[in-house]
Amino acid sequence: MNGATRASPARAGSDEGEEVRFDSLGELLDAIDARSDRDDGVTLDTVQDMAGRSAFGPMILLPGLIALSPLSGIPTLPTILGTIVILIAAQLVLGRHEIWLPRRLLNARLSRERVDKGMRFLKPVARTVDKVIKPRLAFATKDFAQRGAALMCIIVAMTMPPLELLPFMATSAGLILSIFGLAITVRDGVLMLVALALTFAGAGGLVYWFFF
Repeated sequence: MNGATRASPARAGSDEGEEVRFDSLGELLDAIDARSDRDDGVTLDTVQDMAGRSAFGPMILLPGLIALSPLSGIPTLPTILGTIVILIAAQLVLGRHEIWLPRRLLNARLSRERVDKGMRFLKPVARTVDKVIKPRLAFATKDFAQRGAALMCIIVAMTMPPLELLPFMATSAGLILSIFGLAITVRDGVLMLVALALTFAGAGGLVYWFFF
């Protein structure tokens, strides 16, 4: 992100509200974990404060990661996460420079115990993922590409309420949202193309499931 300040897990955010860049998934998770320990839980407002009000990548990534984790089994949570992603991604499509969310959603809290449960699953995944992600194929992460990715995120997020009817099925949507969010966050064009391919593969799978 141009003009961004790189974060460190110890710092865990910005006191002045400037945009903070996370260069790896592990770095973002460490920062969230540290804030969870400090604040006895995590809210979206916390993440927005850490990453900056125009940090669309982390704000799409976090709901995706929650949906990807065992927390997706909590009743109604996938629907809430899908709604959050739709609201954030729609603003990126429309070219907004700052994220707006209703105060009720911003203040919705994941308890420290649930954050710890999610981290136990996600941090080992992050160690593997961080070995292969890096800024590359810049054209695939430019503004027009990010808007296209946001549109795909809206489509994927819309599938989360019906997928919730089957336990843990929303994790497939969470995977795609996580990849899109991470691609935007670290400016990885290869990851962006992977997410796009998975989106079309998933759409094809759903069409085959319902019509054949």
